[in-house]
Amino acid sequence: MSIHKALKKEKRQRYFGIVLMFISLILIIFGLLKTLYRLLLSDETAFSSITNSIAALIDLFYQFTQFLIFGWFWEIAPTIDLSKILSTYNLKFLACISLLGLGMIMRDSARKLSERLNRTIERAEERGWEKEITGEQDNSKTIMQLEFKYRAEERWQTRPMGILFLAIIAGYVVSLLAKITGLNA
Repeated sequence: MSIHKALKKEKRQRYFGIVLMFISLILIIFGLLKTLYRLLLSDETAFSSITNSIAALIDLFYQFTQFLIFGWFWEIAPTIDLSKILSTYNLKFLACISLLGLGMIMRDSARKLSERLNRTIERAEERGWEKEITGEQDNSKTIMQLEFKYRAEERWQTRPMGILFLAIIAGYVVSLLAKITGLNA
């Protein structure tokens, strides 16, 4: 792969990782707020007046963010079901956490790739300047056409945590497909 294509891939990977992190972080925050709201409303202790005021603040935040695109995020945000550990809600929440981790790994891999690409470009430019100063004939390719090979840490899908997060997300997708098709017992 040429350096030009590697630079494009690095930018795509970085932006996709950031978008993935942003979306999953919103889903996690809204899911935690929904879970907290549900738990606070069911509180019957002596602190119920405090918990009701916190629930009112969460409801106010919900009303302010409902009209934006965040309203859709409120609907699909996963809640945590404390009564059943392996419920669909908990798997959905775990999938959101896995998406956040996957976005972080993608961004980190893009950062490492970017650093290595910049070092390679600098070395190629220095080599070109040396040849220009010494008067050697330069029949080599331009810098952006140089061949470039990826290392393992620059591929997010081959890193151990990337594989783990992909497996968790795949598990949720299989669970969701089983629920849609009616195969779960």
